Order: sequence, then structure tokens, then C-alpha cells
Amino acid sequence: MPRRTKAVAKRIKNLVQSAKNRVEPYVVNTVEFVLSVLLSGATFCQSEFQFMLNNIKYPSEATFHRVQEKVGRVIIEVARESVNYWKSRMRKCSGLLFDGS
Repeated sequence: MPRRTKAVAKRIKNLVQSAKNRVEPYVVNTVEFVLSVLLSGATFCQSEFQFMLNNIKYPSEATFHRVQEKVGRVIIEVARESVNYWKSRMRKCSGLLFDGS
């Protein structure tokens, strides 16, 4: 491993350790955490690191994925309802164009 990479890895390790040593981290609501990650387009690992550095206690990865599955089902159901509603409002002979025109 190049010297610079080792230095960066050591610095990150020190930051992580100091973040772990902080007292009384803020605890997040798991569903809100999952929604914020999904809406921002981030991954669990990206959010985990960011939350840890800000002394915010986040859910475990297993909990995250379990809640993500439940939230995903709700999002899909809401999307289906919306599509069906707007489909019912269209005239029978209407067509959809996907090229932006």
C-alpha cells in the first residue's frame, strides 16, 4: 500500500475511533433514517460513515435492510395507486409518449 494511502487510512481510523469515544450519541428513528438514505440516493455504508462521524447512532445494517424492504413495499403500493388513478383519468384513446414530446 502506498505511503499516502496508509496515512489516509490511519487518519480515517483515528477519526472513527474518536467518533466512537464521544459520549451520548443522538439516536435516530430507523424509518426516518431509511427514508433519508433512499431519498438522498446514498447507500447504507455511505450513511453509516457520515452518521458515525457526526455522533449519531444509526441502526444495524440488518435492521436497515429489513426496514428498507417494508418501506419499499409501501412506496411501490403508493406508486401503483397513483398510476391507476391517473390512468383512470385519461381518455380511452389517449397514448403515452416516453420521449419527452
